[in-house]
Amino acid sequence: FEQLLINYCNEKLQRHFNRHLFEVEQELYANEGVDWSYITFNDNRPCLELIEGGGGQVGILNTLDDSWGGMGSASEKDVKFVAHLHKQFGGSAEGKTDPGHKNYVTPKFGKD
Repeated sequence: FEQLLINYCNEKLQRHFNRHLFEVEQELYANEGVDWSYITFNDNRPCLELIEGGGGQVGILNTLDDSWGGMGSASEKDVKFVAHLHKQFGGSAEGKTDPGHKNYVTPKFGKD
């Protein structure tokens, strides 16, 4: 859980940096007619949308909150959380018609 929050904070900070350094500044340059070379960058919005949710979609943090509610031991809740992640975001579940979230990769554990 701690590593998820660390990664989330890093992605959020990177998004803030990208937005203000690349998007806003380049838009300002274009509006002012400044001659410059456009800088391309990797946009991490899809990663943040997977973690946060948004646009009517549930995110990993919502799924974690839902999975940890109710009764059960910590290990039972962990199993429930991972099962919910696979069901919500994975694309290979039986009978599932949508491909899942394009940025979610179902991890393989033990006997998977």
